[in-house]
Amino acid sequence: MQLRASARDSGHYGAATAGFRFKGPALTKNIDKLVGHGVVQRGADANDNGRVLVSISDLGLEVVQRLTERVDAHHLGVESMLGIRKPAQLKKLLETFLEADAGND
Repeated sequence: MQLRASARDSGHYGAATAGFRFKGPALTKNIDKLVGHGVVQRGADANDNGRVLVSISDLGLEVVQRLTERVDAHHLGVESMLGIRKPAQLKKLLETFLEADAGND
């Protein structure tokens, strides 16, 4: 879901840090890669020289659309294999693991 929410918004590095758990240099390095691939654009905030804004490009929106379609198809496949209830239980279990891991940062 983070991917979809991020595709709609543009924002400064601090917002991206909160959303993706990247810190400082790691965030900059990953944003640099995304800029290099043309999926995001980076620029200075006209109102605040200390802020850098990041927004998704048209190519980035296309990539998000393709990935979203693949994820949705995968979810449907899992649902058809396991039924409707078990994927929800699996999702909850995986979220529990992620939350526990986030607590170890």
